[in-house]
Amino acid sequence: MCASTREGAITATASPARWDTSSRTNSKHSHRMTHESRLYLTVSHVCVNTRGSYHCHRVTCPLGYELENKHRCTKTERVCRPGDWECAHQPTTISYNFITFVSKLYVPDSNVKLFTMRGPAWPYTELTFTVRLVSINAPPSVKDRADINAFLLTQSGHEAVISLVRPLEGPQSIELELSMELHSREQFGGIAIAKIFINVSEYEF
Repeated sequence: MCASTREGAITATASPARWDTSSRTNSKHSHRMTHESRLYLTVSHVCVNTRGSYHCHRVTCPLGYELENKHRCTKTERVCRPGDWECAHQPTTISYNFITFVSKLYVPDSNVKLFTMRGPAWPYTELTFTVRLVSINAPPSVKDRADINAFLLTQSGHEAVISLVRPLEGPQSIELELSMELHSREQFGGIAIAKIFINVSEYEF
């Protein structure tokens, strides 16, 4: 996670998606699925400061994924049957990332960097990053609702950065999804997903 902070205006709790992951467990998480006599953890709760209050997010791994840490779900079956296109194109990891900033945040130099996602710097690999707007939740009193044009995706080598390019009025919550697709020697190598939950406070301080 890369968060730019100006006078405490932005807070973030994030865990960017990594390509290689190792299995870890935490007894505080909910136990929901067993597989080959091993207990997989699939639910976590993450609470974030929302500038005057707080909000707790429930992180629930999809079926076929285990909770690697509080913010990331990892695919339990890494090997797909030959020709199983659907299995091969399921994300290897899904990370859940949380960002909070104040209403009408000052945006210097045309943008504020919010989130960075890095992929592997392996030889002969090519990474493609795409971002989409999943949802926006704002009361009728908010006239300046976010849209995809409020964010800028830039890629440099093996990393991509999502930036905010204009101030946003609060309160509103936004969900973005950043996808990283890997090809090696022109062969498909896998996908990682970063879900980004942005909370814009109703306050300007």
